[in-house]
Amino acid sequence: MDTVVNDWIAVILTPEQEHAIMNGRTIPYSADNTANRCRAYSRDGRFLALLRYLPDKAAWQPEKVFHDE
Repeated sequence: MDTVVNDWIAVILTPEQEHAIMNGRTIPYSADNTANRCRAYSRDGRFLALLRYLPDKAAWQPEKVFHDE
């Protein structure tokens, strides 16, 4: 499913960040990322979400979250 956005940067989330994103909350922006959108993965490689950078909050906001069924 993530092949459409393969040119976006990928971030690996900590368990705490994963929990926040899966519940629609923002996570702090990492200064080493320069993109305004990215794809997020769990530590075990699951594709979790598409994130958008919010410059006014210096945070990543989930745009689309993919829940396991």
